[in-house]
Amino acid sequence: TVVPMSPLPALLPGGFRALNAPVAAAHPTTGDLLVVWNDQLLGDPDILAVRSTDGGDTWSTPVRVNDDAPGQGQYFPWLVFDAAGTAHAIWYDRRQNGSDLDVYLASSSYGGASWGTNVRITAQSFTPVLPADTSVPFIGDYNALAAGGGKLYTFFQDAREGNQDVYVAVVGGPEGFFTDGFESGDTTSWTSTVGDP
Repeated sequence: TVVPMSPLPALLPGGFRALNAPVAAAHPTTGDLLVVWNDQLLGDPDILAVRSTDGGDTWSTPVRVNDDAPGQGQYFPWLVFDAAGTAHAIWYDRRQNGSDLDVYLASSSYGGASWGTNVRITAQSFTPVLPADTSVPFIGDYNALAAGGGKLYTFFQDAREGNQDVYVAVVGGPEGFFTDGFESGDTTSWTSTVGDP
């Protein structure tokens, strides 16, 4: 057992479900292991991380990745190490207003032992469950995150256009360049912002 989990309720506020599935990654040079997941261990849904420096024989005490005040709710994390060995995690987050979702990012140069200031990736919050189809409490059970060429590529479901579309945000490059795009039906849209999104 890595750590006892405190599972989330079957349906979260807003009517969608969240899996407690952990996501694991290995440091590219040391092989140290890092695992993130959503958990209610600290009283409300948070993103927690544990690490192992001995091939999984022992694990650290869980640390909280999200840096907001307690009581908001974070779900569906994803994790990747870049080539330099920095860990990056993304997740859905309710800190803006307590009900709508955004995607946030945090990074760790310490193998997941501590995490930096959280960065909002989405340009606007969105309602997780669409009024047109409240019988399907899914918001896209998995996010994705990839690292390459000095950039992070984040993939997530976002309903800001009234549909559950797949969005891509590219983080990195000169001056913290953010590119945000989505595809709905036969159309694709992209917007770009330099600096803080």
